[in-house]
Amino acid sequence: MSASTAETVSSVMQFVEQLSKELTTGTLQLPSFPDAVVRIRQVLADPQATTKAVAQAVQGEPVFTAKLFKMANSIMLQRGTEPITDLNSVINRIGFDTLKNLALALATRQIMHAKKYGALKEELRALWEHSVETAAIAYVLARDSKCVNPDDAILAGLIHDIGTFYIYSRMNDYPELFDDKDAITEIIHDWHTGIGHAILDDWEFPAKLLDAIDDHEAVDREHVGKADLTDVITTANLLAHWNKRTQKAVDLDTVPALERLHLSGETAVAKLEESRGEVESIKAALT
Repeated sequence: MSASTAETVSSVMQFVEQLSKELTTGTLQLPSFPDAVVRIRQVLADPQATTKAVAQAVQGEPVFTAKLFKMANSIMLQRGTEPITDLNSVINRIGFDTLKNLALALATRQIMHAKKYGALKEELRALWEHSVETAAIAYVLARDSKCVNPDDAILAGLIHDIGTFYIYSRMNDYPELFDDKDAITEIIHDWHTGIGHAILDDWEFPAKLLDAIDDHEAVDREHVGKADLTDVITTANLLAHWNKRTQKAVDLDTVPALERLHLSGETAVAKLEESRGEVESIKAALT
């Protein structure tokens, strides 16, 4: 074993030990939400919140406001030919639940694009693109199957790989790992769902979202009853990889989640192709 190889192996072991320690002791170095998103979430947490109060919180964040107009006038929410041009109408069309999820999407995007992660620019760009693709597909699957709330599906899709982001962010302390793609892939495979679960638990997300993040890679997962959020995210994640031609090792016909969604491998891919215009519209609204 060469000196450089030995050094890389040592770094991998140290990194894994550090991840294990942070996860088991609850000392994950969690990213914080942007202030604007915190304000929006605080207003939306009030069951008596009015459209006017929400609009006042939102309009202080111009980038987010622009995204709301984009979302309200996108294909998935269009209710006629005339575009909406005032913020109150935008909020009423979208609804508070979707607004809350979009605020989290904004937070996730801003966290992933922080300047301090510049060395990981390409990795995080690809991760964000996959997350948005998964969210858009999940929305279509949830809406068409009527098994779960499409808003929950979008949110779960956006954050299903938050554990992968955490692993990338911690790699800043181990720059020598950047050259060992196989080691990074193995670490992500082994750790990202557990870390994602821990992060969302700390952020006080509901159990159904924690379960979806924890089990979305378990393509052989058994579940009694109708399809649930985990099934939607598992299927959306597989189809997002399939669409990018990055994962075809899994035989879609053998995945129980698709069966519970009344899909075969062929009909799932066909649905993806048929929904391509809508999926692209949703992606555009989220990015």
